[in-house]
Amino acid sequence: MKRDEVLRSLNELYAEEVEAALRYLHLAVTLAPQDRDAHRAEFLEGVQETLEHAQVIADKLSDLGGVPRLR
Repeated sequence: MKRDEVLRSLNELYAEEVEAALRYLHLAVTLAPQDRDAHRAEFLEGVQETLEHAQVIADKLSDLGGVPRLR
């Protein structure tokens, strides 16, 4: 696999992780009041986990001389 292909694939993964974090956040803040106590913590944990994944991917992109992009 060529360097450009690796960077493109990593950027796709990076964007997917950031999008997943936003989806978890959206779910956490739009829960019905009766569901908040039971599920909000799970969704917020999902936010944190996916942002950690995004950070690892962004670091790998930088290490390879790439720039993390959200396209």
